Amino acid sequence: LRYLGLRNYYLTDDLAEVIAELGAPANIKTLDLSNGNLSDKGAEALLKGKSLSHLKLLDLQHHYLSDEMMAKVTAAKIAETVNLDDQNDADEYDGETYRYIFVSE
Repeated sequence: LRYLGLRNYYLTDDLAEVIAELGAPANIKTLDLSNGNLSDKGAEALLKGKSLSHLKLLDLQHHYLSDEMMAKVTAAKIAETVNLDDQNDADEYDGETYRYIFVSE
């Protein structure tokens, strides 16, 4: 197994925290967390967690990271390449924040 795709997941921050705690197997070259609703909280966990430097690609496309967090992730070089395309803004409604996955009902 060289590619692990955990895409379009509605709890991407929680998933990132698990990956940060456990790491990714050394044989994985691409970790794909794209199309989810990753926020700064999940990205911070990835930055502080176990090393992912063996990855050729960490795909975070379609995310809700702030500009500041995108800069941190880029500077940290947590993987050989990090895809940060498709930055989105969360929706606010009645004091609640909503972040949507790429494909949903």
